[in-house]
Amino acid sequence: MPASPSHEELARLGASGLHPGGFCRNGLPSTAIDGAGLFTNGVTEQALDFVRSFRPMARVCALEDVANAAEYLAGDLAGFVSGQHPLLSGGAPA
Repeated sequence: MPASPSHEELARLGASGLHPGGFCRNGLPSTAIDGAGLFTNGVTEQALDFVRSFRPMARVCALEDVANAAEYLAGDLAGFVSGQHPLLSGGAPA
């Protein structure tokens, strides 16, 4: 049995636009991701609290959230989904 793909591999697969049923281009735009971009180093807890205050889920996006969305878009359940760009924002407005 092949090993399960890592979250990083799934995120890469989702970003590439590949799908088992053929080619489709879905994007995964996100807002603040904990541990990525501006939120990698040196962000104070006060700044994170400010960002969280705009989100109904009261947290920033985690790398695992991006990987989960990529896994869905790359899997069989999204076989008829094409050209979508679900915003990973925790309910915050774009």
